[in-house]
Amino acid sequence: MTLAKVSLTLNEALVGEARHIAGRRGLSRYMARALRNQLQ
Repeated sequence: MTLAKVSLTLNEALVGEARHIAGRRGLSRYMARALRNQLQ
């Protein structure tokens, strides 16, 4: 799988919640899963 690095501007509180749920190093995986779910 090829990865693409992107830059997004998101609500700070939402990012904080996502980081809390995803863990210290899991934000990219968490966001990719969320995006995949939205696209289905």
